[in-house]
Amino acid sequence: MDNETEYLVRGLGRVRNAEQLATTVVDVQQGIPITVQDLARVLDGNEPKRGDGSYNGESAVIISIQKQPGINTIALTDQIDESLTEIAAALPDGVQLESDTFRQADFIRLSVRNISAALRDGAFLVILILFFFLGNFRSTLISGLAIPLSLVGGILAISSFGLTINTMTLGGLTIAIGALVDDAIIDVENVFRRLRLERQKTESMRRPFLQVVYEASSEVRTAILFATLIILMVFLPLFFLPGMEGRLLRPLGMAYAAALTVSLLVSITVTPVLASFLLKGDVLDRKEPALPLKIKALYERILTQVLAHERPVLLTTFFISLMAVAVVPFLGHSFLPEFNEGAFTVTMSAPPGITLSESSELGSRVEKKLLQFPEVVSTSRRTGRAERDEHALSVNASEIEVVLQPGTNRNQLLADMRKGVSVIPGINVVFGQPISHRIDHMISGSKTNLAVKVFGPDMSTLRRLTTEIQAVLQEVPGIVDISNQEQITVPQLIIDYDRSAMSRFGITAADLSRSVEALFQGTAVGHVVEDGIVSNVVVKLPENLRNFREKLAEMPVTRNSGSLIRMGDVANIRFDLGPAQIRRENVERLAVLTDNISSAQVRRVVKDAVAFPAGYHMVLGGQFEEASRSFRNIILMSLAALIAIYFLLYMALKSHVHSAIVLVNLPLAMIGGMFAIFLGFGVLSVASLVGFITLFGIATRNGVLLVNHYQHLINVEGEGLEQAVVRGSVERLIPVLMTALTTGLALVPLVLEGMSAGNEIQSPMAHVILGGLITSTFLNMIIVPILFRRWGMVRKTDRKEAVA
Repeated sequence: MDNETEYLVRGLGRVRNAEQLATTVVDVQQGIPITVQDLARVLDGNEPKRGDGSYNGESAVIISIQKQPGINTIALTDQIDESLTEIAAALPDGVQLESDTFRQADFIRLSVRNISAALRDGAFLVILILFFFLGNFRSTLISGLAIPLSLVGGILAISSFGLTINTMTLGGLTIAIGALVDDAIIDVENVFRRLRLERQKTESMRRPFLQVVYEASSEVRTAILFATLIILMVFLPLFFLPGMEGRLLRPLGMAYAAALTVSLLVSITVTPVLASFLLKGDVLDRKEPALPLKIKALYERILTQVLAHERPVLLTTFFISLMAVAVVPFLGHSFLPEFNEGAFTVTMSAPPGITLSESSELGSRVEKKLLQFPEVVSTSRRTGRAERDEHALSVNASEIEVVLQPGTNRNQLLADMRKGVSVIPGINVVFGQPISHRIDHMISGSKTNLAVKVFGPDMSTLRRLTTEIQAVLQEVPGIVDISNQEQITVPQLIIDYDRSAMSRFGITAADLSRSVEALFQGTAVGHVVEDGIVSNVVVKLPENLRNFREKLAEMPVTRNSGSLIRMGDVANIRFDLGPAQIRRENVERLAVLTDNISSAQVRRVVKDAVAFPAGYHMVLGGQFEEASRSFRNIILMSLAALIAIYFLLYMALKSHVHSAIVLVNLPLAMIGGMFAIFLGFGVLSVASLVGFITLFGIATRNGVLLVNHYQHLINVEGEGLEQAVVRGSVERLIPVLMTALTTGLALVPLVLEGMSAGNEIQSPMAHVILGGLITSTFLNMIIVPILFRRWGMVRKTDRKEAVA
């Protein structure tokens, strides 16, 4: 304190640069100060470089941006673009930003646009079918209004659960688009038919108009309610699926179920009211359209012949069902269909132990080969990744993101690219896609959709087995990108601690390890702050000590007493070969061989060709493993749903026999679904199974409508069994045909544009549903009448329950 003024005392001793650090005194010997520069050279330097990057073959820094969960990708990308524009304006000359790389937002935008187009085109086809069959604008309007009302209600419902408009929710709405009018069609068609019949009576015999509308709507209400509940029931397994398939398919199932529930509410409220307002006057005097009349006349002739020759028809149907089951072993299996992301992720692996510069040169050669293709917009290469990176790579590996022109023929280009890079020696190249690549990593940690895992205790035996498996798999059709890089041996410098010698000299393993670390990597002993930038101070022994084994043996090691000894006195130093990587899973040592595959022959081929010693076994991982688990979960949950469906059918039909007759629709639907897969993609995936789930619900709905009408004619109108079957089938033909056509044709855009971005998961579902609807609708109108006439006579007790 001076003159009543208080001063803050600061001692500024922080080292700010290399020069100050060099002159820092570390000891005083015989009055002579010893500085850092007396003991070592002090240099500005960098950490050892562990990665390199390039853009379109030119040196670059690649920035990868990850979003937080739950954040809107498109909105975030737009904000990032704005920030990049501001940053680009402030960059020095010669430095520029390029954002024409893989952007997930572009894939999302394209996917939403494609699936929206499929939704629009499907709705148009549905309205067209309604007009052709109903024959007048008013009926078409009443039924067609169910589409916008159900879609809006469905969107509001899923929004209340926190879901957004994305490819999966839009996919659910697209698959449901044809089914949204089904309940309204059934109601309108029955009301319109009953009003026409009433119109033909004498005026004194006619019932009040509103009474006819009410009774006609009530006549089909039970069937509509239970048929819709059955479809919702078959979707329940989607809500309980675990893992990735649950996260992917749950939004689709919720969107489908929400829209269908709203359509049910519309059909029992809005549709009858609109019918009472619009189906009046001269519209009832018009003749039934020619198309439905011709179809019904043709069907009645066919049905008469079928009922007269029911045995050959049943045997033929049974034989076709067996053929559909026989197709299954010839189908491939996959977890998810291939996406069309408009980009490739190309992973290049050089032999382990290669230097960063050599690996970067090989990666650059691959990049230049890819840039020769005119379909390529840009390439971004990253060679090596830091150890703390969530996607760390060794310096021998490069990852190249390849952005493609829109509309590129991906399969042909992929074959040409594989052929183009195959001429570069000494590397292994794996082609994938950005999102699919990350899905593979999340599932099994591999960069391909199939990982062959071999478990056992000895690394040399594991290496031999994977080499044999690789040789076998190279002969399997459909397998590409085989990589066995993990099992390659690399040169190693081994410092084997001699613990007996260490105890004599009083050296601990930690002391010796610090000396080894100082030699090869350096030991951080402090840091320097300059202009707000923190740099580590690293003590590192001279590089010339690493050149020869004799010099390594002479390297000094500090004892606790402060004296020095030779490393060769306490360790044996030798050069050897060792594994590039050692993996463990569930405590067991394993070796992994990766590849991409479009068939499911691996297990059988390897089992026949490779003999596994005792203690060794093989597991197929990756998407194959995930697909097997998902198939098992979906099938088990679907069986539980099937039991619940049976009880719903019994509640609706009050007869076990009638419920069983309705369930015959399931194998009838399976016939078309299986053949659709066989003739289409040829691969059974989780998406295909979900298609079967949807198909079974829709097919069951048509059976309920038919059998319920038989019961009404027998129990309420007093028709005999033969007459009820023929009349009921003919009267229900048009609504069943309309619901099948609207549901099926609404899926045609998804089938035709199956390889477009955004349609990849929905397209296999659409194939299954469309194929299954063709067989189930045709056979439902033939087989169910045969079975009902043979075994469907309602017992007296059941008749009382039905009438009550």
